[in-house]
Amino acid sequence: MSDATSVLFGLEHEFSVLEVQRLDVTTVKVIIEQVAREGPCPECGVVSGTVKDRPWMRLKDLPVSGQTVELCWRKRRLICGEGLCPRKTFTQVSAAVRPRARVTERLRQRVAMAIASGNRAVAEVAVEYGVSWPTAHKALVAAAARWLPVKERDAMFEDAPVKAGAVQWPDADSAFWTVRRMQIKLHRWASEDHARRFGDLFNLVYDPAFLVHAWERVSSNAGARTPGVDRATVAHTVSRVGVEVFLGQIRDSLKSGGFEPVEVRRVVIPKASGKTRKLGIPTVADRVVQASLKAVLEPIFEADFKPCSYGFRPNRRAQDAIAEIHFLASHSYEWVLEADIQACFDEIGHMPLLARMRHRIKDKQILGLVKAFLKSGVMATSGSSEETLTGTPQGGILSPLLANIALSALDDHFDRQRREQMGTDQQRAKRKRNGLGNWKIVRYADDFVVMVSGQASTPRPCGRKWQTF
Repeated sequence: MSDATSVLFGLEHEFSVLEVQRLDVTTVKVIIEQVAREGPCPECGVVSGTVKDRPWMRLKDLPVSGQTVELCWRKRRLICGEGLCPRKTFTQVSAAVRPRARVTERLRQRVAMAIASGNRAVAEVAVEYGVSWPTAHKALVAAAARWLPVKERDAMFEDAPVKAGAVQWPDADSAFWTVRRMQIKLHRWASEDHARRFGDLFNLVYDPAFLVHAWERVSSNAGARTPGVDRATVAHTVSRVGVEVFLGQIRDSLKSGGFEPVEVRRVVIPKASGKTRKLGIPTVADRVVQASLKAVLEPIFEADFKPCSYGFRPNRRAQDAIAEIHFLASHSYEWVLEADIQACFDEIGHMPLLARMRHRIKDKQILGLVKAFLKSGVMATSGSSEETLTGTPQGGILSPLLANIALSALDDHFDRQRREQMGTDQQRAKRKRNGLGNWKIVRYADDFVVMVSGQASTPRPCGRKWQTF
């Protein structure tokens, strides 16, 4: 690949692109070899040697044609023309010289094509970010599309003749299946390696398919008619703004890092017991972002949640928890300790919750977004604003998942006891002979029961022990 019209170091020389290495999705490293430069041989001093310069460029959002970029010397390969020279070829390493090179349109096209069509680059993206080969190729094509002329891009990617940077909003069904396929992959990766920490998830939150899927969930919910602090409902958003414009604004604010959740509106509703429950109603925009964020996080943490948890989880309901209690009661677990966690949603500590999330998530933007929702504050019925130092407000789409992540510490405690002390029939039989009880927990959100198998005196000391957990 030579180009005699290119200008490197201010001189007319042929050069060839030796290698294009991917540093990340938008940054590439281009190694160029420039030939036909005469230079003295350091071994014999003859000036008739041919020098092959190998500088490299680190290009982020490749400059337009005609601009100059700074090159860095990596290697200088010299070929001596003197027949008696003991070293015909050798390599000289230097990092002191930093010339500048002019970017030509031809070089831009070569780099873009190498990124988009290189199987090695696609494979590296797929492995590093844990995505499929088509998804990685699509990401690289999107990066290359910004660097190629329109005609060149359309000829190379006939299946995507759209304007660079334009957002293609999928329909509801396509968005559902796209999100579903990604969730299945995330859940599988999390289940296969329970020590894996996921990074680069934030791009999924503002992915068009995830935002459309989140919008469908928010707009079809019974709470779509309930406004947040901005007094805007789903119907108001559709009629005054438009769905695609609204989602585009959310996507742009998330990509730019300018998205900030606003306060939730406090609503007090009566409970069946005669008490009241405080709800926090987010704005429509915050609900969409929370729904998209939940779609990304839920399949990962579902791989870690224990079977004893039934509240606010996919394909699980309160009737399943009741059926489990009936089953245990008919198999010698006759003593039942009922309990709930007082003001659970209001008292969840933010730091312990984020610490548990860091066991699985290393994407700082995801963690920062979760923290922003936790710290967004509350607007009381009187109109005054209150800080949220603890807790996650009931009424938010993300709150049940965050509560389950926090309460999974309780599930892990009982599960660890069960596996270590009551894991086999022999262990359980031995405990019964020694007057000790065997137990299992069944939890639905912040309400749980402990089913105990043992003597009549067994539940009482157990209850005192668990009360201080």
